[in-house]
Amino acid sequence: MATQSVIAGFSGLRMMELSQRHLGEENIAVYGGYANRLLKLQNELLQTLDRRRRGNSQSIVVKHVHIHPGAQGVVGIVNRHEDQERGGDQN
Repeated sequence: MATQSVIAGFSGLRMMELSQRHLGEENIAVYGGYANRLLKLQNELLQTLDRRRRGNSQSIVVKHVHIHPGAQGVVGIVNRHEDQERGGDQN
């Protein structure tokens, strides 16, 4: 499946190149349409491959946080540096 995805991507890029070679409206319409279809196919193949590797599972984490008036909160993922986790440098 990965090989098919790579082939579809390179074929799509080749069709884009052919559509721009002569810059005729009919070339752009025909080869551009093929390129569009091939690049969409590549995207679908990559999504299918990713789904197969994950095993069709999703993980959703829901946490409830109460922020009272006057308090501050952060929405999102917060990553700490390694130095902060170990206590940092005391210099």
